[in-house]
Amino acid sequence: MIFSLLGYEEMLGEEYEYPEWSVAAGWALTLSSVLCIPTYMIYKFLRSPGNCKD
Repeated sequence: MIFSLLGYEEMLGEEYEYPEWSVAAGWALTLSSVLCIPTYMIYKFLRSPGNCKD
């Protein structure tokens, strides 16, 4: 995901320029599904009993 953000290029080059709101909406939809996994992992890590060695 990080490399996708760093290597982002506009789609279709110079044929058509998408509005900024549509690009932002696309990234928001992508991040809303991708960030669920690490967020849940952090939640379970913090809520589970014991320490890191256990």
